[in-house]
Parts: sequence; C-alpha cells; structure tokens
Amino acid sequence: MFPSDPGELREVKRKFFNIAGFPQCVGAIDGTHIKIKNPGGEFGARHRCRKNLYSINVQIVCDANQRITDVVAHWRGSAHDSRISRESSICSRLQSMDLQGGVILADGGYPASKILLTPLRVSASLSEPERRYNIAHIHTRNHIERLFGQLKNKFRCCFNGIQLNYETSKASIVAICILHNISKNFSNVGFVDDSSPASISDEVFESDDGNGDDLVVLPGRRLTGRFYRSQFILKHFT
Repeated sequence: MFPSDPGELREVKRKFFNIAGFPQCVGAIDGTHIKIKNPGGEFGARHRCRKNLYSINVQIVCDANQRITDVVAHWRGSAHDSRISRESSICSRLQSMDLQGGVILADGGYPASKILLTPLRVSASLSEPERRYNIAHIHTRNHIERLFGQLKNKFRCCFNGIQLNYETSKASIVAICILHNISKNFSNVGFVDDSSPASISDEVFESDDGNGDDLVVLPGRRLTGRFYRSQFILKHFT
C-alpha cells in the first residue's frame, strides 16, 4: 500500500534520503517484463515484447526497503512504460494525494513531471548541481532494479516464465508481490536475497528522455515537466 499518512511519508523520505542524499523521494517506479505462455486469441501477438517473447509488462513502485507499494500487472508486453504509467490509477491518485512535496523517481523512458523525476541526459554541458542530481538519482532509483532482481531470484517463475492461463498469470504476479513484501517484513521466512545491485555508471543515463516535454496543466498556467525538474535541482542541489 502506497503511504498516505504524513508520518509514514516523512519516514519514507528519510530512508530514501539516507541512500544517496536525494530529498523528498517517496518511491521509485519502473516496469519489468515477466514471461508468459502465448495467450492466444485475437490479441495474443500484442503480448510480444521487444525481445520477441510473450510477456506482461509489470509496473511496480517500491520504497527504500524494496517493499512493493503499488503494482500494475495487466498490461501486454508491447505496451510502453510511459503509457502504463500515464493510464495507471497510481498516477491519478498521486496527483490528488498530499505528498508533502514528495516525488517518484523514474528512468528516462517516463515523462518528467511535477511528481515523476527522471535523470538528465549525460553530456559535457551538465553543471555540477545537475551532475550531483544525476548521481543521487541513479543511486536512489537503483532500489527498484534491486527489487526486480530479488523477485526473479526468489520466484523463479518470474525468470523462467509463468506457464498458466493469462488471467491466472496476472493474479499470480500480484500474489508474488504480496509474498515478496511478507518476506521483507519477516526476515525469518527463509527466502535468500542473493540479488546483486544494478551497475552504477553514467551509461545508465543514456536512455531516451521519453516525453519529458509533455505539458502539465496547473491553474492559470502550463509548465513542462523539465521545468519542474530544473527547479527541483536548483532548490535541492545548488
């Protein structure tokens, strides 16, 4: 469950800040493909992902302890992360919730906005505050990559593929996420966390900047997501 209580939000921000000094972070978001068998039917081919495998593109939001706070597990493999985010209920809920200035960290495939902060494209022209922002961003957002590694190591069906019918596969993914959280809450469950962190380097920032110029509508004016990002850097990293 995504935190909504002011005290919970403060604690989540504190834990994320302790990772790499990134302020106001309340979650990290990304998508991961979980292989399934061909669902067949008229739209079966639409579940082929870019690796030519049948999959469900699962969107997950996690906290600083790599617990899952939101999961969307019904999009076909051909769907882009940005579209899933745009049409998911979590984004509309976040718009209406009082996050006390909180932000979600996403990779460059997502559109930058007031709530979703993405990394800057690496170039020689980056200022020192922008570089510090990028470094803190990737170290902090790396927790969602660690989470994916843990899921696919703990629950090998997420790595090898789920051999169930389509509807049961979707329900199984949600159940796996619940079991993952239980294993995080109770250290004596018996699961072994043998995942390794994603490599951290400037290459991570080379991903496309997505729809970072998508407009965000505010009362009386329209500002781009990149403007919010630049203001965030100016406020917290200078």
